[in-house]
Amino acid sequence: MTSLTQDSLKLEYFLEDEYRWCPLKIIGSRFGSKEIIANVTKLDELPDVFNGCYLYSQETCVWFYDKIKKDDVRIVHGSILDDGISNY
Repeated sequence: MTSLTQDSLKLEYFLEDEYRWCPLKIIGSRFGSKEIIANVTKLDELPDVFNGCYLYSQETCVWFYDKIKKDDVRIVHGSILDDGISNY
């Protein structure tokens, strides 16, 4: 069986135009300039399209907000812990 970390999964968004993966945050809700990041423990919880922001450039710390498709998201390696029993 695979166990998830207590924290939210670390996700990445695929930038199709540049063929690269970027860190992704899922926006749960926004109140003016305050935003609450959604806690995601498995990809099945995500709708087909959702609001998110991805880190476009780590050097300049530029984040872009967009409607994200679930198909363009992957789990970052290390977000899921294998307890040694699973065989997937």
